[in-house]
Amino acid sequence: MASELLNNQLLFTDDSPFSLLNESRRLQLSKDMKSSKLSSGEIIHQAGDTAEGIFCVLSGVVRFSSSDSEGRYTLVQDLLPGDWFGFMGYFGEGTRPQDANALESCHVAFMKGVYLDEILDEYPEIYRSILRQVALYSTDFFDRYFGAVNLSLRTRIAQMLLKVAQWQSTQALNITQTDLASLLGVTREAVGVHLNELQNIGAIELGYKKIKLKDPTLLSAHFS
Repeated sequence: MASELLNNQLLFTDDSPFSLLNESRRLQLSKDMKSSKLSSGEIIHQAGDTAEGIFCVLSGVVRFSSSDSEGRYTLVQDLLPGDWFGFMGYFGEGTRPQDANALESCHVAFMKGVYLDEILDEYPEIYRSILRQVALYSTDFFDRYFGAVNLSLRTRIAQMLLKVAQWQSTQALNITQTDLASLLGVTREAVGVHLNELQNIGAIELGYKKIKLKDPTLLSAHFS
């Protein structure tokens, strides 16, 4: 995994925790950080690895997932360019709570903890942005837990399709039925039955490793 010096404005988008940095501090950070280009399937980190800093996706897709000792696999989330990750491990117990892999060829930046700590000492208001991001992860977790306990699988599928569309900023979702099943913690066969029914009523269109949302209002109708 070859590294190179970094100079990329995706680090400082309006949604970035580091958008508050002034121009000179941005330039310094760009010099301090390194980036790596990864091939599809390459490991960024694994659960249990020491969390020595944080990452930002510059291009491609990074997949967060977890598995247990019995081999049960759960897809947690796909991260897109401009998304930062690694805060929970760095500020938590100091180890990565999940696996992160390149879903496709991608470019990822890495900020060492020492640089992050320096920035936070200088710009303590950035803590609020980081806490907001961690809170969103927590909210998503509890939403999934509530759905698994209280909602029908059809409703959970409809909600997850709309959520993935929000993550990917498109209605032509780059996701397989197996991936969708992993996000929901159920079997592919169970998901497939409901996806076919949703396709029959015109809500979605199934393709090879893709699901297109044709009528999101029909998906939303399953929430009641």
